[in-house]
Amino acid sequence: AAPADKIERMAFAGDAIYLLSRKKTTNGSLLKVDLKTLKLSQAKPLVKDGATILHELFAVKDAVYWHASEAGVSQLLKADANSGSISAIVLPLR
Repeated sequence: AAPADKIERMAFAGDAIYLLSRKKTTNGSLLKVDLKTLKLSQAKPLVKDGATILHELFAVKDAVYWHASEAGVSQLLKADANSGSISAIVLPLR
């Protein structure tokens, strides 16, 4: 990746690198790059640019998590590294 790719965060999970990029949007997009090819040009978008603002990105062995917000409401999301399925993590409120 070059500075022009505007990669702000990266995390490893499973057989991929997940990148938080602001190249095409100030809100950010989440990209998945296969470790076998390591070609940013072949990255698959998990979260495309839109109204949701992506803030943080971190990974564990089999999943990647990110903090996002929209209209002032924050949420924690998870993508399974194997299936690619995305789900919201319910957080307890006090």
